[in-house]
Amino acid sequence: KLMRDRHGYIWVATTGGVSRVDPRALKSPSRPPSVYLTQVAVAGQELAIPAIGSRHLRPTVFQSWQNNLRIEYVGLDFRSERTLRYQYKLEGLDKEWSAAMDQRSLNYARLAPGSYRLLVRAVTEDGLFSNEPALLDFRILAPIWQHWWFVALITCPVTCTVLFVHHLRVRQLLAMEGIRRQIATDLHDDVGAGLSQIAI
Repeated sequence: KLMRDRHGYIWVATTGGVSRVDPRALKSPSRPPSVYLTQVAVAGQELAIPAIGSRHLRPTVFQSWQNNLRIEYVGLDFRSERTLRYQYKLEGLDKEWSAAMDQRSLNYARLAPGSYRLLVRAVTEDGLFSNEPALLDFRILAPIWQHWWFVALITCPVTCTVLFVHHLRVRQLLAMEGIRRQIATDLHDDVGAGLSQIAI
């Protein structure tokens, strides 16, 4: 037979005697919480994620204009999800884990081209971390004008144009120099002939 008294103790009567149990002294063992990615939106478009969430999303490549991300996540704790806090780290941008906080979403705007890895983990009130953080690997491509072939494509015509203009300029200067020499030669001959006539 079971009975609960006014102090909250539970009394158990058996054939072997009477026992008293204090429910407040019973504490279930803590387990590291799991964390799941529930929504990932890139430039306003959501990625396909299972309804129950995902712990690891396959590596994804985004275009240069797809550099605005919104990520939502949730942790599971069988005692109380309200006591969970979260930390995140975006490898490629952050060096350390963020401070523990209650918010369940992240926003990144205007990320530079490059490779990134987002890690999210849950923390219990007892200080236990998720054994395995939620993971999202992605890469943002550089815009077209930053690719080597585009730079080479633009540089070659510009270089050829500069060299052509320089070549025309040098030819013009040489032509002018030839005219000057011809004029100097003609003047020298005229003056020499005049002086010879005067001498005669």
